[in-house]
Amino acid sequence: MRFPIITFGTHGDVRPYVALAQGFKRAGHEAFVVTDASFREFVEGNGVGFKPLNCDVRKMLEIIGGRDLAHRGNRPFSFFREVKRQVLPLTEELFRDTLAACEDMDAVLFGAIGGISASHIAEKLGVPAIGVSLQPYTPTRQIMSPLSPMFGKITMGGLFNRMSYEAVSAVSWQIFRKAVNNARASVLGLPPESGSHRIWDGKLAKMPMVYGFSEHVFPRPREWGDWVHIAGYWFLDDNSAPQDEVAEFVNRDGEVIYIGFGSMNIAEPERLFRSLSSVIKAEGIRAVISRGWGFAGDFESDENIHFCDYVPHDWLFPRMSAVVHHAGAGTTAGAIRAGTPSVAVPFVVDQFLWADRLYRLGLAPKPLSWKRFSHASFAKSISEVLSNSKYRETARHYQSLITAEDGIANAVNWMVERLTGGR
Repeated sequence: MRFPIITFGTHGDVRPYVALAQGFKRAGHEAFVVTDASFREFVEGNGVGFKPLNCDVRKMLEIIGGRDLAHRGNRPFSFFREVKRQVLPLTEELFRDTLAACEDMDAVLFGAIGGISASHIAEKLGVPAIGVSLQPYTPTRQIMSPLSPMFGKITMGGLFNRMSYEAVSAVSWQIFRKAVNNARASVLGLPPESGSHRIWDGKLAKMPMVYGFSEHVFPRPREWGDWVHIAGYWFLDDNSAPQDEVAEFVNRDGEVIYIGFGSMNIAEPERLFRSLSSVIKAEGIRAVISRGWGFAGDFESDENIHFCDYVPHDWLFPRMSAVVHHAGAGTTAGAIRAGTPSVAVPFVVDQFLWADRLYRLGLAPKPLSWKRFSHASFAKSISEVLSNSKYRETARHYQSLITAEDGIANAVNWMVERLTGGR
């Protein structure tokens, strides 16, 4: 069988889908990662087929789920205006690229933002669509929608949680309806969708969903039907060696922590760095800081801090005393797999969910607010996680649970069986 896997995002967003494509290949199938053209070398270098999206998906990412959302999150009307101005003009090109990538395939697999076009492409081609997501988007009374701007801010109970998915879907459709229907007509030759169409709502549409996280971290909600499967994490192993200077810095005596906020844009990186640096020195520890998008300026390493562009997490995280991060799905999974406690500083959307799960499972102190991040709050969290051995013990417990799972094989087997009827 042949499968496209449609995903947008940064390196951390694409990695799990490369791992999933490798799983299909090991099972005797053919899978292609469909994403930003800039990822061709990375995807093909891991032995996986690649099909490009030539539209500016990085721009789409920054507006919908990255830099701008973090700063416009408390100004929804400003955010929606920006989406309409910059994202919607890309929709027709996105549909065209996705259609070309999905021809002659047996199903259309898509990550979260890929749902903008994927279900429509599947309809045009007459093949099934299956969501393959790193975040839980199927409605449940258990938690509020991770896409809701109110997640983590209020607690209203099960009915309100369930309704939050309806609200997110309704707002999403109102934003994208005109652009999607124009693309359905001009690219696919399909009639317009009705006002009741939901882009991401797999439960209401009974669209099969496969989730790339562990039930040990996010327990399966009771009301999810048999069209929803939690497979376990999709790890892409990286056995590459770190740079010599990184290895030398890490292997010196004393405790070392990792600090990295991925693709999050930090409004005042100098102020944040001063807080981080002063706590590091006061605690008598050292830190490896990933530059990411937030520390891309003129920050220099010293005897206590080493800045780096990339270090393989498989090598680095098990050697850390703590991992300070934005609680992105991939970084959260990597920290758990390494058996290393976390300090979570969520910025946007599902990061608040994973930060909350780390806290509730005893893998991290209470999450820190990036908007109210301070020397005092960071110092308290670092001191707590380094001095309390229960965090390390709990981290090792969940490490054993996670490493016992084969999330990739579970996902591949479930999808193939569903598509073939067990034949």
